[in-house]
Amino acid sequence: MKNCIDCNKKLGDFYAKRCKGCSNKIKWSGKTGENSPFWKDDNATYKQKHSYINKNFGKATHCENPQCRKISNFFEWANISGTYKRDRSDWMMACHSCNQIMDYNRRNGNNCKNGHEYTEKNTYWTKTGNRTCRICKKLYAKEWRKNH
Repeated sequence: MKNCIDCNKKLGDFYAKRCKGCSNKIKWSGKTGENSPFWKDDNATYKQKHSYINKNFGKATHCENPQCRKISNFFEWANISGTYKRDRSDWMMACHSCNQIMDYNRRNGNNCKNGHEYTEKNTYWTKTGNRTCRICKKLYAKEWRKNH
């Protein structure tokens, strides 16, 4: 059986961390943000961090990406560095397409799956906003012509 983390009383509920008395005191203490006893800082989940950004910076209303292809009308907050800091400089408003592209690029780096570097000359952008390696595209076309 667990004990309350504040007053050390025995808890009946397996999942609880605080007794009812301590929980009620904390709920109505008026502390928010970093002063809140529920503040998780870097241990917060992905959803909690995005909720914090929406609450403190407002709803995303446009795409701040200068290379945006204006494909989507749905806007959201996109993390720039991948570290999910609670700082406005680490976030940008982006349309859904740009956000997906940024996440993909962050996961896959600056190379295609065959190791070719994405450069201005080597990158082909599809109508849906996805990037493709021109070298791989040429090799695929050459192989396809050979087999058909």
